[in-house]
Amino acid sequence: MRIFYPLAYSLFIAGCVSTGPAYDANTPTQKPQNDQTAVYFYRQPANCGELYAIDLTVNNANQNRLAENTYAVVKMNAGNVILGNKKSAAQRDGHVMSFDAGSTHFVKIQTLDNGSSGCSMSFVLCESICRETYTEVDERTAKAEMSGYKLAIAGEPPEKIEAVKTQSLEHLDKDTPLTEITIFNADGSLFRNQIDITLSTGAGFSLDKKQFSRFKLPEGEYDILLGHLDLGYFTSEHKIRVTNEPTIYSISSTPTAHKVDRLAELPENFKAFREVHIESDAVITAKTPEQCALPPIYRSESVVCDD
Repeated sequence: MRIFYPLAYSLFIAGCVSTGPAYDANTPTQKPQNDQTAVYFYRQPANCGELYAIDLTVNNANQNRLAENTYAVVKMNAGNVILGNKKSAAQRDGHVMSFDAGSTHFVKIQTLDNGSSGCSMSFVLCESICRETYTEVDERTAKAEMSGYKLAIAGEPPEKIEAVKTQSLEHLDKDTPLTEITIFNADGSLFRNQIDITLSTGAGFSLDKKQFSRFKLPEGEYDILLGHLDLGYFTSEHKIRVTNEPTIYSISSTPTAHKVDRLAELPENFKAFREVHIESDAVITAKTPEQCALPPIYRSESVVCDD
């Protein structure tokens, strides 16, 4: 249920977002130069933060302030980027997305409350516990949803977007040896459940306690960013090493940090864990009998089978 506030209070909480003309679906879509990408970011109302403006960052560079029902267009170099909200303790490290060169993309942003109550009633709480979701949508859907949204005008010039270091898997040779990786959330706390995981390949996913993901990567060393919500949103950076042997990593959290352990074998209670499949080209999903029983045309491109 949404709560309505006096206009003056709404303007204060929204962070004095300056806006321009409303979006018209008949306006031609902006196109980038060949080596760049153009991204429309628009903030759609959700279950939290209706009186809260986010400070959109791309690769940690400030771009614009977005209230609900506003949008902005950002032109940048193509490739993997990290999106985030500088004002939010839960999103400073952001979400990884990938954009193609010479094309225009549309990303819907929504502010959610992680199941907590009251964040829509306080911008202080929202900065502590609310999180943004970033969803790429097709042009037709975006134009319909953005209709009437006001253009957000940046109060200060956008900061230069620097490239971030990622380990792309796009150009792997088909004969490259791959090793199966299992990562599972070993948290035993009653109060801490979900751990957010971002690999330096660009893959991002989350595991609740007693959940695991299984995928394949070439041999090498990879950075892994972990985050979880407790008294605030805490993140930490770690490294995992992939050899030519099946690799198992256990992750867990303390109130303010994380622990990553490499194991020789799965724990005895692993049968109680539930698998979470990753839908991302930034990892190679480990094959299952069910997936490989399908004709190749119906399989995900990230599934590698023997045929």
